[in-house]
Amino acid sequence: MNRLLAPLIGAVLAIPSLAQQTNSPPTDPAELGIDAKGGPTDPWVAPIERPRAQPESDGDKSGAQAPLAATRDPFVVPNLVFWDTPTAGEIWAAAAPYKVRFASGTATYVPFLGSDAPRSYPLDLRLARVTVGGQPVALAPAPTPERHGQRVVFDHGSVQVWYDVTSEGIEQSFAFHDLPRSGEIVIGIVAATDLEPGPADEHVRFANARGGVTYGKATAVDARGRRLTVERSVHHGQIEIRVPDEFVRTAALPLVVDPFVGTYAVVTGNSRTLREPDIAAGYSGPIIEGALVTCELVFSATDSDVYSYELDENGAVIAGSVATIDITTNSWQAPRVASTLTPDVFATRYLVVAQWSANGASPYSIRGRTRLGGSTTMGNPFVISSPGVPNSGDKIRPDVSGMRVTGPDTLFTVVWERVYTTTDHDVHARQVSADVDPVLRGTGEILVDNAGTYEETPRISRDVGRLEPLARAMVVYRRRTTSGTDIRGRLVRPDGAMEAGFSVATGDALQSHPCVTQQTKPDGFGNILYLVAWRQGYITDGGDTGDIKVALCRHPGATVSPVRLLHQIEGGTHGSWDQGQPCVASDGCRFVVCYTEDFQNTGDLDVRATTLHVFGTAPTAYDFGVTEGRVQVAYRGTAEDQGAVCARSYWLSSPRTENRYCFAWADANGTAANEVRARLYDGFATGGGITHMPTACGDPTYFGVDPYRSTFSIGGTISLTGNGRSVPLIGTPISPPIPICSPSSCRLGVNIVGQLPPPLLVTDVAIPCDPNLIGQSIALQAVLAGGPCFNAISVSDTAVITFR
Repeated sequence: MNRLLAPLIGAVLAIPSLAQQTNSPPTDPAELGIDAKGGPTDPWVAPIERPRAQPESDGDKSGAQAPLAATRDPFVVPNLVFWDTPTAGEIWAAAAPYKVRFASGTATYVPFLGSDAPRSYPLDLRLARVTVGGQPVALAPAPTPERHGQRVVFDHGSVQVWYDVTSEGIEQSFAFHDLPRSGEIVIGIVAATDLEPGPADEHVRFANARGGVTYGKATAVDARGRRLTVERSVHHGQIEIRVPDEFVRTAALPLVVDPFVGTYAVVTGNSRTLREPDIAAGYSGPIIEGALVTCELVFSATDSDVYSYELDENGAVIAGSVATIDITTNSWQAPRVASTLTPDVFATRYLVVAQWSANGASPYSIRGRTRLGGSTTMGNPFVISSPGVPNSGDKIRPDVSGMRVTGPDTLFTVVWERVYTTTDHDVHARQVSADVDPVLRGTGEILVDNAGTYEETPRISRDVGRLEPLARAMVVYRRRTTSGTDIRGRLVRPDGAMEAGFSVATGDALQSHPCVTQQTKPDGFGNILYLVAWRQGYITDGGDTGDIKVALCRHPGATVSPVRLLHQIEGGTHGSWDQGQPCVASDGCRFVVCYTEDFQNTGDLDVRATTLHVFGTAPTAYDFGVTEGRVQVAYRGTAEDQGAVCARSYWLSSPRTENRYCFAWADANGTAANEVRARLYDGFATGGGITHMPTACGDPTYFGVDPYRSTFSIGGTISLTGNGRSVPLIGTPISPPIPICSPSSCRLGVNIVGQLPPPLLVTDVAIPCDPNLIGQSIALQAVLAGGPCFNAISVSDTAVITFR
């Protein structure tokens, strides 16, 4: 029998349980708290580096194809309006041409004038006065908005102001259910804006060179449907509407006056910019289902919003799942998302974190908001770290990890870059609960690296599973040194304590943008592994050209492989093409590296991915192999970049296991508005799986496959069932099968090693994470009582399992 298959067949026969793991010693609890900073830092010196290699060849756009991508511009669905209530007392709505806030009697209409607009230009509309027959009408000041479907109402007592929200704009209505007297109605509306008012012809326009807001004609309508276009004027920051006495005296109440407010755009090419996509896997009940994609929509240079949408288990966008994380006039930038299971019910909870500021500039803080999987239900936005609380300085570039351990220990870990001085940045973190409105955990921030040097661009493992008590999230980041840069790592435990920090790789000044996978299962040496990837720039062109480097680390913190250039592992003739923006994930066995590549260095950006497996020759000596290289994730003639990847990871499935990844990226799309796209990928080439060799003289369909448990890939599982009592045989396949009696259709297809207990055959048996198994096969065949062979038995078809 093939020596590679012996352990697996033994595992199938024995179905062993996992060994218990033990905790490593706790670290210094002083690592949790407020920092005490040291003295000045050394200057950052960029060393001279080797010349960039010359191009090998132009190559072509060829390679393995990932499945087709789902496409989502948040506003691709016609007549779509988004609603949100981020805080009590205010209601927000958004559509493609605008967004609007309702609070304290004021509607703040913000026209979308292009993502490249230097700032936002809001128009505040507030009912200031009403007179009837020349006498003022008492108005309730600053009423709280009430939403009724697509309508928002401010109740001023004698008059109600309605705003009917549509995908084109808002229709403002003034409803009079009773009048204190007869006579001309005069309505005064404050119109506060930096936009310049124009003449009141068909539309009143508040605009600048880019466009602005139109305030349409006003029409008075009574209860009998009588209509009259009424006079409207603008002066001294107020819009005035007059309904003549003749119409009022004969009007049947209620009487409604309703102008329409919309966006007026004159700038061509005012595209929506969607950027910074991210993605996290989700769950539904006991199985992993779908993913959440997030992205930043640049509303203007001072205002970014965050949108999200869900994918189903097949990678399709779930109808009605597009929802806002933030559409206020505050700026949420560089969003990141992770997922875990809620502590109270077995469902997905996502946490989206972002770099927050009031106007897209300092001071910056870190904020977050949860979203429940399978719905658009969200918690309230909350502060994770402020510029001065508890540690001074701006807080930027956040990332987040979900950690499911047990019960109340289900949590998220948020990491970010803290700006201490111009020459000293740090990496800090904070854990929060997985509640709908998370609670900050611990007594203070976790000082991941608070040295007197310059640490930046932290990334953390996307999720951490049920490898208790060895569950760890790994934080990686870049440290500037006097001689170059150091890519560093540190493991964070569920209780917030940390393992000792360590160097992943030391190099020149142009190492940047590190990223790290979630942890793997323990391998044959008992090691739990992480893959770290980063970009390597070249000094000869100022860092404009780069490669992807990778290295393997193990728990509790050490590099256990050589640092490799990804393009050399992949092979081929693309070594001179610029590569960057690495993002990585692991299914618990193998690793996927997603990256952006400049096709032939022409400016045509593509997103590619390579699946790596690892060989370990000793507990501290690993190297890489390619399961499938240079998969075309996004490969059109437009610019695609900013790839993100998540894994449907092994520890999150119970009992389902899938070696599956999901990508998201930004696509320029060749049009005025770009998109964020997503697609699934299984992490291995087509092939493998289960086939049936015709050997039966009995039941040809004896073996059933559980598709939710059987992946037949290394690191995956096998789950087969039989449909009656038998003697199931297991071994390696015999080809061609051997006739064992008359009739000749009774043939032996298994080089017998052992037999399995009936009727349960194989249930959730783990396939070792051994790359030597790829392409190897085992066979199963059932011997059933009764049949033509020896007048006593029959045999089934032979199930041949080939490992991917």
